[in-house]
Amino acid sequence: MNNTPLYLNTSLFVAITVLSFTFLLTPLPYCDDTITSNCRKCPKKGKCHGLTVICPIGYTSNGEECVRSSSTQSKMDRMQTEIHSILRERTGAYMCANYTGDHAEIPFVSRTELEGALGLNATDSSDSAVADYSAFVDVLSSLSCFKWNATSLEELREGHSRLVPAVCGPRENKAYTAVDEEYFFDKEDPIFSRRCRVWMYVDAHKDSLRRYTRYFVVSVCIVATVAGLFVCVDELWEMKTEISNMLIDTQSAEGMEVAKIRKQIVHSGNRRLLARLLWSTIAKAMEGSKTVLVMGKCEGTEKKKYWKWCGESSTVRPCSRRPYLKKDVDVKDCSNTVEFYARTH
Repeated sequence: MNNTPLYLNTSLFVAITVLSFTFLLTPLPYCDDTITSNCRKCPKKGKCHGLTVICPIGYTSNGEECVRSSSTQSKMDRMQTEIHSILRERTGAYMCANYTGDHAEIPFVSRTELEGALGLNATDSSDSAVADYSAFVDVLSSLSCFKWNATSLEELREGHSRLVPAVCGPRENKAYTAVDEEYFFDKEDPIFSRRCRVWMYVDAHKDSLRRYTRYFVVSVCIVATVAGLFVCVDELWEMKTEISNMLIDTQSAEGMEVAKIRKQIVHSGNRRLLARLLWSTIAKAMEGSKTVLVMGKCEGTEKKKYWKWCGESSTVRPCSRRPYLKKDVDVKDCSNTVEFYARTH
């Protein structure tokens, strides 16, 4: 039995089936200038040729339109965050110019400044640079744009021009002039520097701070005065005690010359300047005491003053706190407790 016709029929059937499925599964071409029938609609924002869709750099086709790729969208989100941060910092610097003296003549930021901050170049024709700049333009389109209302540089230099709302479009591959430059602004939630926040707080609470400062100064003065009085009284008491001891130790008829007493007392303690300032006070106190006899002696044309102890000679002296005091007699060792059996005045 000859099976050749069966093989031929089977092969022909398989070939027809494959060709049919290939024809049915082949997508229709996209409509373009040459194909207008039996074609699919070209995705929005794209250019089509046959079965090929060409989307702008940084975009991809979803079948209906060209949309931003995930990497482009992520990059655009980062740009938007950084641009808003720059605008908010400029607004904060402008609001703080009166406090900090920062250079911020206007709260607006030029397009050129934003390009520099983001490291963009409008004249770079590489695919990555074009994609980045396209994302940058899309971000700027969501911001309010301003331009100078001047028509010439001369008018702008006169200082009467101001920035007014305008429509900003894609930038050409050339540098802007000062008049044509675009500016952007974000007044929401300005960012203030730390120094500015301090000065703003001081300005807002200046009355309270002034009052508290006055209280603080008064408190410091009171504490300093009390401490100063305590030190002065302590020094006077120490000087009086040492002078009394010196007079008791000097058992001579003429007593001890006041000038020598002053020299020893002033230069023997750790508070020499204070002792010098308090000498006149302690001298008046000693001369007004009932235990000190004031005498005068003429030596040539000079009259010298002497003090002599006329109180009880059994007075117990306290410990000396003047480390450099030179005495004619030894001072017995004792505690820091000052104790008297007899009053010196």
